[in-house]
Amino acid sequence: MMTRRGRVKQWIYSRLSLQLLSFLIAVVIWFFVSWDHSTKGYRPVTLPLEVVGASRDLSVEVKESSVEAKFFGDIGLLSDMDPSSLSVRVDVTGLPPGTYKLVPRIELPKGVESVTFKPQYVTVVLHRRSVRDVPVRVDFGKDFPREAKVSGVTVTPRYVSVQGTEEQVRGVDHARVQVTYQAFSEGRRVFPVELVFRKDYSLGRDLDFNPKEVTLDMPISSDKIIGRVPLRASVEGMPGWGFVVDSVNVIPEAVMVQGTPEAIEQLKVIDLPPVNVEGAQQDFSAWVPVRSPVDGVVVLGGGLAQVHVKLSHRSSKRVIRGVPVKLRGVDVDKGWVLSPAEVDVTVEISSKEGIPSEAPPSELVEAYVDVSNVVTSRITLPVLVKPKRESVVVISVDPPRVQLQEKR
Repeated sequence: MMTRRGRVKQWIYSRLSLQLLSFLIAVVIWFFVSWDHSTKGYRPVTLPLEVVGASRDLSVEVKESSVEAKFFGDIGLLSDMDPSSLSVRVDVTGLPPGTYKLVPRIELPKGVESVTFKPQYVTVVLHRRSVRDVPVRVDFGKDFPREAKVSGVTVTPRYVSVQGTEEQVRGVDHARVQVTYQAFSEGRRVFPVELVFRKDYSLGRDLDFNPKEVTLDMPISSDKIIGRVPLRASVEGMPGWGFVVDSVNVIPEAVMVQGTPEAIEQLKVIDLPPVNVEGAQQDFSAWVPVRSPVDGVVVLGGGLAQVHVKLSHRSSKRVIRGVPVKLRGVDVDKGWVLSPAEVDVTVEISSKEGIPSEAPPSELVEAYVDVSNVVTSRITLPVLVKPKRESVVVISVDPPRVQLQEKR
């Protein structure tokens, strides 16, 4: 009987054991040959985006402020990499105004073999840069007491230069300096400037402008006081054909003035120079000077006011005579007689659509009575009028009711 030692010896020298040993040796040799003694890996990093190459007359808007860069390379070098030393750039050199999708670029640091970005493309919008000078208006706080004495205010400089896209610059209404009585009484004379935008402006408000501060020269007087006087605006000239002046508003509605108590008492209102609306066909604003008509009274706050002129389409009344009255409803074929069969319609026609004065009634209005659910052979019904143009408004109908009688 074969002993255990003999069986082990027999298995070692068997064909199966030799095949297993050969396979293990082959695996070890393959692993040794393929191993390059280094470890590769990935490292994702979020990096800020920088746009380069834009000309001085263009402003840049970037939809993505940062990108995710995924680096591949030696894991040891990647772990030692300092993200603050890396810069992802988008080059817009030579590009005209417009919207572009560009590939971000980066200089690969040592030990990095490749990099991928997310997003793969960056959206860059190039706008034409515009510069505009806007006046500085000084607003005195309502905490100024009547006995406060200021002999005049000089703003230096009177204008600030605003930079941005053409649409952004157009949205700026004016620049403003707010002065409180506390700051004035403490002797403060340098104040920050803020931009005031139009009511319909909806774009970004982070515009660059200079200077950021202005100096106010406000000498103290011993015999003069400060008062608040309302402003009154007016217009001159005729707007474009088909338009009328709808409203005229002024900002601010009142200004601070300085003078002797007797002089300010005489000044009830300041009439501004009239704004010329000759040929105007749309709403507009105009800056006008504010001057006191009373000697010895000085206007504070920069001496400028903004007048807003709103236009509307001219309208005219017209009587359309002999408009035929039609029948509407489920019983129009029953055989009805209308008395009277025609009515006169008074309308108001706006010049918005440019309707000619000789336009026939059929192009302007339609008159009818509704005979639905009429069960009697004789009835009086109201005349309904439907305008056929948006610029036509019905004012009255004569007669307002007609008699409806069934034919026999």
